[in-house]
Amino acid sequence: MVDAEKVLDAGNIKEGDIVADFGAGAVGHYVFPAARRVGKSGKVYAVDIQKSVLDALKGRMVIEGLSNIDLVWGDLERLRGTRIDDNSVDCVFLMNLFSVLVSRDLALQEVMRVLKPGGTLVVIDWRPTGAPFGPEISKRFSKDKAVGAITIAGFQKGKEFFPGPYHYGLVFSKIKD
Repeated sequence: MVDAEKVLDAGNIKEGDIVADFGAGAVGHYVFPAARRVGKSGKVYAVDIQKSVLDALKGRMVIEGLSNIDLVWGDLERLRGTRIDDNSVDCVFLMNLFSVLVSRDLALQEVMRVLKPGGTLVVIDWRPTGAPFGPEISKRFSKDKAVGAITIAGFQKGKEFFPGPYHYGLVFSKIKD
């Protein structure tokens, strides 16, 4: 449904970058392509609140022979809930999370905390119409609402992109201190 390489391109992910996928999911749809792209000199934090998800990712890490992924059991809706160092990440991905987050404001504060000045936030979420799967349409968070919430949190809006037929894609940057 969403081309992971297109998403990595939108985040300008390159060799040596430090990336965090908040809500990585058991498949690691973005984690593994990002780990290959950042190479041995980079790192990917795969963050999830479910230990079973992290166990599944650990197994795949072994199979794929990737050692540049750090599995983080954390709650992105708590400040310091990811336990990632302040100002240490080049790019954070939030994929399909706005419809399920209870406290978007706290999650965005956590993103802001871990991103380096000038760092990138990539948001992919469900369009409020379309797909016969995914969250209920009434629970989906529109692109305009997402832009409003993210800019209020202190991020500067960048480009929009088309990640796939059922999603919208947004890129933001952390304003340099």
